[in-house]
Amino acid sequence: MAKRTQPGSAFLRRLRTIPTYFGIAAVYFALSPVMVTVALLLDVIRRRRFALTRAWAFMAVYFAAEVVGVLILGAFWVLTGFGRSKKRLREWTGVMQAQWVSAQWRAATMIFGLRWRVSGLEDVTPGPVVLLVRHTSLVDTIVPTTFVTAKAGMPLRFVLKRELLMDPCLDIAGHWLPNVFVDRAAADSAPSLANIRQLAEQMDPHEGALIYPEGTLYSAAKLQRALEKLSASNPELHERARALRHTLPPRPGGTLALLAGAPQADVVLCAHEGLGGLGKVDDLISGALVGRSVHVEFRRFPRESVPTDDDARVVWLYDRWVELDRWIGSKRQGVAP
Repeated sequence: MAKRTQPGSAFLRRLRTIPTYFGIAAVYFALSPVMVTVALLLDVIRRRRFALTRAWAFMAVYFAAEVVGVLILGAFWVLTGFGRSKKRLREWTGVMQAQWVSAQWRAATMIFGLRWRVSGLEDVTPGPVVLLVRHTSLVDTIVPTTFVTAKAGMPLRFVLKRELLMDPCLDIAGHWLPNVFVDRAAADSAPSLANIRQLAEQMDPHEGALIYPEGTLYSAAKLQRALEKLSASNPELHERARALRHTLPPRPGGTLALLAGAPQADVVLCAHEGLGGLGKVDDLISGALVGRSVHVEFRRFPRESVPTDDDARVVWLYDRWVELDRWIGSKRQGVAP
């Protein structure tokens, strides 16, 4: 199992985050009559398709899901003998996670009027697979669990940033399931890479291991900085990355660790377009998400098509990301890739 945070630190963190979230939720719902009235008035004045009211509704769903999720997880812990039946706890938590995320996907779809076009989902199974996902917004994190787990039936192991532990529901469920939370600011990345490799080594044949190779949300400024660093450190990769317009160059370390830990796993690339430009809560209240068409495409690469040498694998990964970038551009222009 992947290395976890120390029990004492996890307890102290949750001692802060759970009451904080519950308190914020209580205030949010207590003020809802006033908030909804103000949001409706401003929406009528601004004429932005009731963006503020929609954002209020989505945040209400989020806070309700967070509170209910923590309570259900607490019940699971008690019913499994205070966590002693780890297998049952993991099974129940996995089912609950898929339903929790799918509920938020359905809420987002209904509230913001999203239209989804998904292709290649039938190619996700069978496992094991290494799943590489584009990361561009706060909303796209619901895509893998909704489609790969809830719809295609494949459990996923996640490589996630450590900052997400501030979400108590994700913190608790994320530690009862096989995941790795990475400290991106750590001076030494070797321990995290070892944990990621171990995560893949212990993967069951029907599972997938997921990572966001870009490591952070896209922005034009981040792309420029990444290209400048590549120009100085690796001219060959910089030459390839110069073609990128809509994505960041992938950070290969975590992907290489997953591939090394799961030598039999095929690679699945999850491309999506339509959820970009939503990196902050402010973006949700701007109305930018309302009525969007979202394209999701899964592409499977047999393992024999992936090079065995790490340097060649990095080049292969960059080439796939250039293809992904072109696909995004084609969707924005409304032409076939």
